[in-house]
Amino acid sequence: QSPLAKGAKPKLEGEVGAGEGPAWSPDGELYFSGGGNIWKRGKGGKVEVFRKAPNGANGLLFDPQGRLVACEPGNRRVTRTEK
Repeated sequence: QSPLAKGAKPKLEGEVGAGEGPAWSPDGELYFSGGGNIWKRGKGGKVEVFRKAPNGANGLLFDPQGRLVACEPGNRRVTRTEK
């Protein structure tokens, strides 16, 4: 089921880079990467830096426990952010 309201129109949230790896959190927040950061768009629409990722991050997902998992190719690792 989509977290977007039925009939919602796309909205530019700002320019942060490539905008890769979008993932919806269990709480309904949108996480994406770009510009050397992992960004979070909260339920109220505010976009903010969630975590710095200066060597890149993509392939975001949430595991069954609700923790954010990210591929960090510049560091040759996969990270998990605890709640």
